[in-house]
Amino acid sequence: MADISSLFPSRFLRSCDLPEDGQLAAYTIKKVDVQEIGDDRERKPCVQFVEDCTMVLNKTNANILAELLGKDYTRWTNRTINLKRDRVAFAGKMTDCIRVAMELPSSSAPF
Repeated sequence: MADISSLFPSRFLRSCDLPEDGQLAAYTIKKVDVQEIGDDRERKPCVQFVEDCTMVLNKTNANILAELLGKDYTRWTNRTINLKRDRVAFAGKMTDCIRVAMELPSSSAPF
């Protein structure tokens, strides 16, 4: 199914950018920083990927990344993670979201 959201480009990674069939998509972390997001310029943590996109990091995904890669986010650089499209309850209704998968791609396994 073609998602109407895909017709409107964004500098941020969105769930519609990921496979809709539940397949994992591998992304390599370029850096983690804080950016001002939205009209109110709220500061949010963001993960920039080598694949030329950025994901705004929510607390759930941050905690999953910390569990997978360690709490020191400055050491996440050049690590590859899996992302997937998921659904979550938000403001009383189900909505699409991006979730960091709990398993790392085999090429990103620790040495």
